[in-house]
Amino acid sequence: MSQSPATNLAEAQKAIEETIIESIYPMSDVRNALNNLIDLFGLGVAEGSALHQLISLVVVAGFSFLVWLLLTILFVRTLPKLMRRIPALANGGTSNTKIINKVILIIGISLFSSLLQVVWPVPTIWYNVLKAVCSIVITWVVAQTIAYLFDIIRSNMLASSKYSSSPFVNLFQVFKGIVYFIAVLVVISIVFKVDMTAIGAGLTALSAVLMLVFKDTILGFVASIQLSNNDMVRVGDWITMDKFGVDGDVIDISLATIKVKNFDKTVSTIPPYSMLTESFQNWRPMQEDGGRRVKRSLFIDMQSIKFANAELLERLHKAPALAEYIDTVLKDIEKDNKERGLEGSFARRELTNVGLFRRYIELYLKGHPKVHPHFTCMVRQQQPTSQGLPLELYFFTDTTVWVDYESIQSDVFDHLLAVIGVFELSVFQNVNGRNITTLLEGYSDTPMA
Repeated sequence: MSQSPATNLAEAQKAIEETIIESIYPMSDVRNALNNLIDLFGLGVAEGSALHQLISLVVVAGFSFLVWLLLTILFVRTLPKLMRRIPALANGGTSNTKIINKVILIIGISLFSSLLQVVWPVPTIWYNVLKAVCSIVITWVVAQTIAYLFDIIRSNMLASSKYSSSPFVNLFQVFKGIVYFIAVLVVISIVFKVDMTAIGAGLTALSAVLMLVFKDTILGFVASIQLSNNDMVRVGDWITMDKFGVDGDVIDISLATIKVKNFDKTVSTIPPYSMLTESFQNWRPMQEDGGRRVKRSLFIDMQSIKFANAELLERLHKAPALAEYIDTVLKDIEKDNKERGLEGSFARRELTNVGLFRRYIELYLKGHPKVHPHFTCMVRQQQPTSQGLPLELYFFTDTTVWVDYESIQSDVFDHLLAVIGVFELSVFQNVNGRNITTLLEGYSDTPMA
């Protein structure tokens, strides 16, 4: 019966492996040297007997152990110091030593596995068993070595201010899981003598089921990579997501969840992939720039808006912030009206109390010690509404601390609400009981209670 292509391939790979080993270790010479060593002790053991094979196995194991011990003595104390000079392995600590021990162990076991051919020139059941055990141990040790490397890289990222809060740090746990998963598959293929391609075909058939079972994990894994690469969110960021009612600081980022501690001291948990599909606001750039925006309006009662008369101008001229502006603008207005022949016309240019108030606010904000001097600062009129004329203040404080920010903007509006009467303006306010009482008192000689 003709052999299958898989069997032929396996035999070809085995032949190539034996050829390579023979070129590196001339087994016939090694076997002769071993036989001469055994005969030197005059034990009278026949070559090929069970006792001869046992003695040969002990000698091979002892030689492999001596090589392992020598490499350990030579390199365990020296190589970790050299590894610490490599930036990626600088914070490895004891993991560097573990990696060196694992590599030396791999060399020792590989040497022992190769020398088994000296003990059994023709493969026997014991040869196959020991060969399989060595392959399993080497596979698992290699997986542990790669996992230690991931631990070192992760420790370096945690020690770095740039990557310490990156979601990518958590991915190394996934990478370790993948490495161990592959190692388990290799061990299964060794124990049951199953080709890895057959195992891969079986896993492909289960992929649909796995995607359903681990849907959230897979989505979280992909989302974590994108969040990390785009630097969209870090631990410590203040984020806002209206859909989930989130408004607070990020305290933990994992593959499955992102935990946010809200300002009301509650904790919200949201899936990472929702931050890619839903809109959220990250306040980190504001905190890094060192200024927080104030965007609030004063609603002016439009019935109080009028031209500034001489008495009002004289009163406002006493304010240092407005004196120079009033003098400059009055000269410009007088010149313009004279040139256009509008001196006695209602269409002439004149200063208004609301315009002077708007200018006063601008000068007040630009001179305020707690207003950021390098960011946008302006006062603008918006579309009049049924609640009056909105004068919007748009400026940035020089701090992002919440309590200080609220205190600064409150102080600004306290002052403006108190000084607005000087400009003979009034703030719009809906009708209430006190408004009605004040109105009636104006038409009565007897004050109402």
